[in-house]
Amino acid sequence: MLSPERFRCYPWLVNAEHDMTSIDYQSAIEDTRRTIENIIRTLVNHPGDVRVEVAINEWDVLLRVYVRPEDRGQVIGKQGRLAQSLRVVLMGFGNAQGVSYTLDIK
Repeated sequence: MLSPERFRCYPWLVNAEHDMTSIDYQSAIEDTRRTIENIIRTLVNHPGDVRVEVAINEWDVLLRVYVRPEDRGQVIGKQGRLAQSLRVVLMGFGNAQGVSYTLDIK
């Protein structure tokens, strides 16, 4: 069982087991997906072509980001700094939710 003190701002996680298919985890993962998608939409020239898909296994959540080839550099950033920053944001979400996120930019 997860510690209630650590997750007081995420009450749906306090009594949750690590079942990534539960509705509570699904809503938290969907919120994270939408947040990352909105961040990326603000960065690219073609925001309508941004798509973020979720692949879930037992302990890891993979977020696959699809953008146009000409927008890929804007998402990755100089020397990968922007992509690394997105991964740090995901790490913050993951720590709060008890989930491990991986970001894949295609």
